[in-house]
Amino acid sequence: MKKIHTKVSYSSGPDGERYRLIVLNCLYSGLHIQVIDCARGCQLFDWRGYVARHIVNSGEIGSFGIGRLGDYSCDKNFVCHLALVAAASHTIYSKLPTAHRHVAEAMVANSSEHLTAVDLTLLLAVARTELQQNQVELCLEDLVSWKWIQRVTINQNNVFYDVDTRPHEHVFDPATRRISDASRNATSN
Repeated sequence: MKKIHTKVSYSSGPDGERYRLIVLNCLYSGLHIQVIDCARGCQLFDWRGYVARHIVNSGEIGSFGIGRLGDYSCDKNFVCHLALVAAASHTIYSKLPTAHRHVAEAMVANSSEHLTAVDLTLLLAVARTELQQNQVELCLEDLVSWKWIQRVTINQNNVFYDVDTRPHEHVFDPATRRISDASRNATSN
């Protein structure tokens, strides 16, 4: 596979502000948030995976009028606020039991898919993480109760988990026994 590198420009943001916020959705690593200090010509923060997902799902970016993906100018107060949100999510995440961290990391790494407990058990086995399916199911239930992921129940035999915790509809394909977001399904047709 070809690795894609993106070169970050340290020039001032679209509105001439000192700080730039770049929100990306990378194919392999999932959500990616960068904060650039244009005056100093350096990157201040680089959040990926769970921490980036937590920042977006917290609503903090949206409350400042920033859309989901893109390159935005921002001020120092906003940068400080995001740093606090990221620190809080990292502190919470680092206190998780190891099994929960493995399950959360697998969910974030495969955030473009809706996974079942069996899917996650297989992914973790490939990653050489020794978790049984019942342990994975317990971790998933905890993550659902903490509202870090959501459970999508089609019927008793078809239960999926989604890292996108916002209310949205899903479409179930009985032939493949998979689900997808209704909005993504509508745009691909």
